[in-house]
Amino acid sequence: MKKSIRLGVRAFAPALSLAIATSVHAQNIEVNPVIVTATRQEQRVNESIASVSVIERDEIIQMGVNTLGELLSKGPGVEFSRQGSPGSAETVFIRGANGGHTLVLIDGVRIGSASLGTTALEAIPLEQVQRIEVLRGPGSALYGSDAIGGVINVITKNEKSTNAPAFAGSVGVGTQNTFATHVSTSHKFEATSLTLNAGATGSAGINSLLTTTNPGYNSDKDGYKSQNFGLNFVHRLDKNLQVGGGLLNSKTKSHYDSYQTDVGWNRVNGSLNYLRTHEVSAANAYVKFSPTEKWDATLRVANSVDSDEQTSSSAGSPNDRYKTSQNQYTFQNDISLPIGKGLLLVERLEQKLDSNNTYSIYDRTVDSYAAGWNGKLGRNSLQLNLRQDHNSQYGERTSQYFGYGYQISTPWSLATSYGTAFKAPTFNDLYFPVTPFVGGGNPNLKPEEAVSREVNLRFDYGNIKGHWTHFDNRIKNLIQWADDGTGAWFPANIASASIKGDELGIAVQVNAWRFKADLTFQDPKDDLTNTRLMSRAKRYGTFTINYSTTDYKLGAELKLVGSRYYDPSTPTLMGGYSLFNLFGEYKLNKDLKAFARLDNVFDRSYELAHVSSAPIAVYGVPGRTAFVGVRYLLK
Repeated sequence: MKKSIRLGVRAFAPALSLAIATSVHAQNIEVNPVIVTATRQEQRVNESIASVSVIERDEIIQMGVNTLGELLSKGPGVEFSRQGSPGSAETVFIRGANGGHTLVLIDGVRIGSASLGTTALEAIPLEQVQRIEVLRGPGSALYGSDAIGGVINVITKNEKSTNAPAFAGSVGVGTQNTFATHVSTSHKFEATSLTLNAGATGSAGINSLLTTTNPGYNSDKDGYKSQNFGLNFVHRLDKNLQVGGGLLNSKTKSHYDSYQTDVGWNRVNGSLNYLRTHEVSAANAYVKFSPTEKWDATLRVANSVDSDEQTSSSAGSPNDRYKTSQNQYTFQNDISLPIGKGLLLVERLEQKLDSNNTYSIYDRTVDSYAAGWNGKLGRNSLQLNLRQDHNSQYGERTSQYFGYGYQISTPWSLATSYGTAFKAPTFNDLYFPVTPFVGGGNPNLKPEEAVSREVNLRFDYGNIKGHWTHFDNRIKNLIQWADDGTGAWFPANIASASIKGDELGIAVQVNAWRFKADLTFQDPKDDLTNTRLMSRAKRYGTFTINYSTTDYKLGAELKLVGSRYYDPSTPTLMGGYSLFNLFGEYKLNKDLKAFARLDNVFDRSYELAHVSSAPIAVYGVPGRTAFVGVRYLLK
């Protein structure tokens, strides 16, 4: 492999200049899609005061990535980290906030681990996804805990995905014995619509841990296999009443390198074939009805499960098991007013942890009430949201959001907003069993809190779209684990962070050509140590260029990421890197298409994770990879 490179501002200049220079010739850009995440109500993405990016199904197919984390990192304001090959645990950072500061929803259903406080992004199958909406900025005034950095709403394939009846399938193979298969079918029976999806993916992988002196080093390859299933249904009883629901289930088995400790605290068993089994599911059923012409109501019952089992870190002990179950009950009312639309929401969340480790408390509840309004007054747009969450563990927390937008002229608009957000302590933070010389949880922890401000300028005219956004996020009461002086570690609300930055983006359509650039410049800083937050770059970006005709598509992508600290306690930096990717698609007949993708064309070496303190660990990443396949759609 070739040496990694550092990212400089000059690296961004050529592609950005090209996009701006060609913008005068633009034509035929896509229509602004309808989104729901920014207000919990339908609106066009260009009407949103908050910063929202949308990844449609065509883009997911085009990008050709294996995992959700990789996909999200190609958009504005999102970074990505992973310890090893695809299938390993992934983390994303929205606008420099921590990985646990992102709320993940599947069809509006909260999902994640109550013990870790994060979501297993690597376990969410892209084959099941129709579109993804990413809200960048505070979302607690709408969704409650965790939404400090933003909200990722994964919307699965449903009745709107394709014209029923339809049957679709795809199969592909690639380097490292990677494979992906998927089948789906959609049907309509008078007033009933049904969509079914199933798929499987896997790879032999790479050697995840490269450091031969690490006690967990094993020269074998660490692959994964995953199976998934999904369904969505809708039945319309009349024009004012419908029932529906959905289910997504995914189970992934992945291998990794590690070691165990024996009774004498010696590091042993580095040669074991460590296995992690992770299963996620999200299910919901709802009733939508309209009591009046101006009042729409939705009653939803949902459940999500995050189940993780892996080899214990203690030699001779059974596997560690952690299972989070979340029951969610929502009654949402959308009311059309003389000006704008109102929102009234009542919600209850029941979280339960099941583990073979002993916790002092295994469950908690959250009762929530929210109100909101958004509307237009001439050239002025307004959004107001207020939410109160009562948590059985720490009491009440109130969040608010105030947004204002102004249409300067037909193409130009300006928006600014202020919002507060919070993250509840995890079960590990609160109740992890106290062990001598190891540590444990702290039941007196308070939620982490954030205050966020942003201003953005947008340009939207014909085939040219662009934006500049400045964001400022201040986070306090950050939970940090520290040594109490006896070798035991306990958490406390002792840290704070300040994150400022700018996002720049432009998209231009020129006949069959499409140019797109997204850049982020930020300063994510730990206030106590005045050092940069781990795994976060000061600048990163993605540039794409596509050429599309009736029979084929060709494209290229350049991803640039600056240097990062993975372990801030040491001065070792992970160098910046660039990845150049190629992709294409060819129409074989009206129902069949062939596709191919070549990633990391120049076989660059780079790092996504690196531990500098003992035991030192350098994690592997895929080199140059290729993937080819066929896609079938019969209507």
